[in-house]
Amino acid sequence: MGRYRRGHRNNRRGHNRKQNKGNEDSSSSPPWNQMTEADWSLLEKYLLDYRSTALEVYRSKQARGRAREGGQPSQGRWIDGHLRTTVEVEANVVIGSHRFLPLTREVCERPYIDLPDTLGSKERRRIHSLCSNHDLYHTGAGDDDDDANVNDKAAAANDSNGSNGIANLTRKRRIVMSIYADGLEFVADLPSHRGGESKSFPSRRCQPWYYHAHASTNSDNQNNPYEQRIRCLESEKQQIRQFVNLPEQSLRTSSDEVDRVERSFSDSIDLNELESFDLSMVPTPEETPWMLVDTVEKLKLCAEELLYGVGAIGDESVGSPKIPKIRELAFDLEMHNILDTHSRQENKTGIRTCLLQLTSDVGMPVAGGQSGGCVSKLVYKDYIVDPLAPGLWDAIPVHLGPLFSDPKIVKIGHGIGGMDTSSLHRDFGMLVVNAFDTYEASTILSPRKGGMGLATLCRHYKLPKWEHYKALKHKYQNSDWKRRPLDDDALAYGRYDIRYLVALRKLLLRDLVKLDMIGRCVRFGSSVEDDSDFDSAPTPPTSKGGTPLSSTLSSFSENEVVDTEASDLDQFNDARMSKGKNPLSRMASLFSDNEVDDANASDLDRFNDARDDLNGAIAETEEAFADSIGNSGTPSLLSSSAGSIIHASEFPCHHHLMKAISTSQKRCLKLWTGDGEEPILKNPSLISMIKHAANQKGHGKHWTDTNMKLYQSLFAWRRASAQKEKVHASEVCSLDFLVYVAYKLPSSRWAMRRYSYALPMLLEDENLPYCDELCEMVLSSDAFQQRATCSASDLITMDVVFYSSEDVGKNVWERHGGMSKFLVASAVVGAIVFTMSRVRMK
Repeated sequence: MGRYRRGHRNNRRGHNRKQNKGNEDSSSSPPWNQMTEADWSLLEKYLLDYRSTALEVYRSKQARGRAREGGQPSQGRWIDGHLRTTVEVEANVVIGSHRFLPLTREVCERPYIDLPDTLGSKERRRIHSLCSNHDLYHTGAGDDDDDANVNDKAAAANDSNGSNGIANLTRKRRIVMSIYADGLEFVADLPSHRGGESKSFPSRRCQPWYYHAHASTNSDNQNNPYEQRIRCLESEKQQIRQFVNLPEQSLRTSSDEVDRVERSFSDSIDLNELESFDLSMVPTPEETPWMLVDTVEKLKLCAEELLYGVGAIGDESVGSPKIPKIRELAFDLEMHNILDTHSRQENKTGIRTCLLQLTSDVGMPVAGGQSGGCVSKLVYKDYIVDPLAPGLWDAIPVHLGPLFSDPKIVKIGHGIGGMDTSSLHRDFGMLVVNAFDTYEASTILSPRKGGMGLATLCRHYKLPKWEHYKALKHKYQNSDWKRRPLDDDALAYGRYDIRYLVALRKLLLRDLVKLDMIGRCVRFGSSVEDDSDFDSAPTPPTSKGGTPLSSTLSSFSENEVVDTEASDLDQFNDARMSKGKNPLSRMASLFSDNEVDDANASDLDRFNDARDDLNGAIAETEEAFADSIGNSGTPSLLSSSAGSIIHASEFPCHHHLMKAISTSQKRCLKLWTGDGEEPILKNPSLISMIKHAANQKGHGKHWTDTNMKLYQSLFAWRRASAQKEKVHASEVCSLDFLVYVAYKLPSSRWAMRRYSYALPMLLEDENLPYCDELCEMVLSSDAFQQRATCSASDLITMDVVFYSSEDVGKNVWERHGGMSKFLVASAVVGAIVFTMSRVRMK
């Protein structure tokens, strides 16, 4: 879910600091800041020692294979250039507070080694950079998913690779590294090894609408569909701006002159009906039918059922067409960043929509078996749309776009200003017209503590088993949503994000109206992070007709000070005003300060008339107040059912309600702008290289003008490739990657993987020419020619070696088997021809 959470970053940091402080004595969670510069120097030496030792083992195996080919038996193992029959067992290497594997023969024989899983995210990021500088293949492995299939896969891999000495699988997040180009393929819990699951985003098939549309604006064709859609977007933006400035225009009003269809879209709030309403009365995701939309046919059915309801039948031939029944559409998006870049500016450009969840307020009537076949309840239906399925990416704006652009349908979301509205605009060219943001409404009701997260908001409104929803949120909120297939728990989390939004809108509208009616700010009792402040058992209503004011306020935190007597007085005033007369206002209009000085006989007569009216109104009000108390002995907030209904025409009288609506409409204008390409000379990696070259120390001390020239050429190549593919330039590759290529000068796809084992999609695809173009630019550059004649030892790039070719006799006959067989066959044919020619001469 794209969340718009303001004002909680500092609180979260303090919460994390408290957690780290409390876990300092725990061996499983060491402090994140234990690594010093001396420790980093030791760690860099550890990486270099591993590279040299693993290369020595690789060369010794090659020599041993050649010895066996020559008939020379060998027993034992090669260590430090000597043949030994035993291996010394060494203790772990301790650097900082982390324990690294000892660099023994058995460890270096493995295709990869695991680094400690106690390293923090910032430390892992720095280690990745060190591995790239020292020509080591590296990637992240493991996660926090409780997937039994991963365990089974890892156990099978450990059994099959036991002869190679591969370590047992560690479930926690860690770094794995290797000197072999194919060494990381043996890691059992790499994302690409999960039993046929696909982790790659189909970038070629699911391209953002925004870049296609603006790449086609240069065309002179007026019938271009992108041009037409851009013009429609401008009118929709104008509609949203009107809703922001005049939020009452977004309300759906009804009158006697409008037809039946229009009246079905009117907004109203029945406070008496909503007094006893909470989320425990809403069907849970387990009780609600749902459909996974993964084909275009299912998408058409989804749009039709959202509009008309499940099983709606209309016979247009006899004059009974289908009538749209939808009034509210709840939606949510799940996204993932497909880029591997540390640039904050370009990092947002890689976000892509991976899941779209929808549900509406249209229920399907179901007959109850115990009531003689009568309609007993309404059953709703949820929809999980998979935009990555074949054909759906381009079909979503066609079938779902009219729902999002219809101002008569209120779109309900939580934190839509975070990434939801911008992602819909960027990926599908869709705008959200007329929205209600439950996060913004909760922010108004709790101004001091900010808005609530969706799980916390559901808890406040008494969602049963909300702990299950919160557990799913912590597990899947930041998971990899582009992975397919999605497990059942991930789909359940997506349905939880939309299941209660329609009901939450009603409850929030009720509380926003009460906020103005009571005349004071009634705040929620908890912030987003702290759930312990909630009153787990709010006081239930004491009467069927309404809730006492004391019971209404008891559902909030005890920390909020409420003046009960003043609140009862407000109820008394409300009861007095319900009679339709307000003589006090008449007296205020009659007697201002200036009018008292100039009072005359006529004014005195008017005063006497007003006094008589006031006395009569007071008597009537006292009678109404006594009636409102009734048998309960406590005044009710709204005693009559007719007075409890607030129509749309009365909404503008409630300031906080209109503020929530206006802010929600404003969030719909947070659209994708297309900006974000990082300037060529402001990349942090480039600046670091230039500083190292100026100081003649560090990893970039050999950076020269030829490297800078190559970097500028690569930057121009990236922009041209992006325009050709109609994507953002960062999707081709990051500027960090171009700096690496300009300095390390990799000449093959395997050498490029030392920077990132998962290359960008355009470079990974062997059917595309971009990787070959990049390698050709490197080989023909002045920097490469200059590097070939350089004698500096730290500039020599390690050759690409493969673990799978280390077996006896396979180094020559497998890696170069084709060429070797060709040469042998040529030699045999030449010998035969030479022999036959000699025979003929004799």
